[in-house]
Order: sequence, then C-alpha cells, then structure tokens
Amino acid sequence: MILSPDSDVEEKKFTGLWKGISLFASGYLLSKIDPLIAALLKPEAILGMDNTHMYRLVACLGSAILTAILTYVLRIYAFTMGAAKPPDEI
Repeated sequence: MILSPDSDVEEKKFTGLWKGISLFASGYLLSKIDPLIAALLKPEAILGMDNTHMYRLVACLGSAILTAILTYVLRIYAFTMGAAKPPDEI
C-alpha cells in the first residue's frame, strides 16, 4: 500500500523508477550470466556433447521461444484487436 501511486503524476514517476530498476537488474544479471553463456557456446563444449543432449537442448530452447512468440501474438490480437470499436454504420 505504501508503494502504490495515488495520482497520475506518481504513477508516471513509479513507471520511470521501475524501468530504471529493471534495466539495472537485467544488465547486472546479464553481466553475471555472460561468462556461463560464453563457456557453453565454445565449439569444444558444443561439439563435445552427444546427439541426445544436443537434441534435448535445441528442443527445449525452440519450445521456449515458440511459446513466448505464441503468447505474445495471442495477447496482442486477443486483447488489443477485441477492444477496438466497431465502425459506425451510416
């Protein structure tokens, strides 16, 4: 309750504040994860895996990306297109 905005001005300030915090947090996390990603994407690490592990990794990443895309498309078309007003009849 303390952190909820009371007016439109406070809501705009909170939005800007949360954008800054999320930008900092995502940059910090990315900097910590970057060495892990670099180690996993080395040719020795990728080519050293057997085909079963590589298939599972690619299937998992592909499924996650496809799910994210489908969720985005559903939200855009279901919630924004349905809210549009029908044209006025003359």
